[in-house]
Amino acid sequence: MKKTASLLLGAALVISLTGCETFLGGSSGSKTASGPVTTQYDCTDGSHFTITRDAKTPNRATLNRQGQSYEMTKVATRTGSDKLQHSSGLTYIGVSNMSSLVNFKQGKNISSECRSEEQVKIQKELDEKRKLEAAAKAEEAKKTAATKKTTTTKKTVRKTTKKVVRKTTKKK
Repeated sequence: MKKTASLLLGAALVISLTGCETFLGGSSGSKTASGPVTTQYDCTDGSHFTITRDAKTPNRATLNRQGQSYEMTKVATRTGSDKLQHSSGLTYIGVSNMSSLVNFKQGKNISSECRSEEQVKIQKELDEKRKLEAAAKAEEAKKTAATKKTTTTKKTVRKTTKKVVRKTTKKK
């Protein structure tokens, strides 16, 4: 079952979050019959990590990074984002198209712009949607500019016509 929520980010960018499929690995995770789901995340800084989840313990997950394993606990959020925390302060935050690792106790960003295969697909869809919206906006701007130009031309013609009419009227 898919649940959809909206998350407002930055300058009115609305991202749709899809429930379990995106955050529990979806098609990008490796799955055994009713066993754990492991999802690989690759980051723009060249690092990577995996998260393994099991449906039997939905509020727990194991994050593996640089040969270390962290038992994470799911934390509720108001935005609907996926948030997992370890007692060391290591925190995973995931939205539909991107994930990040931070350490709140140390106050540092560990890895940002990390994506699973599913998140890469979602990001491509968002990029395509933005391109289409930008093209539509540009087309609308062209139409508006053409309308203004036509209106200006009509006004100029009217003024010129009035001047000609005045001059001919004065000559008579």
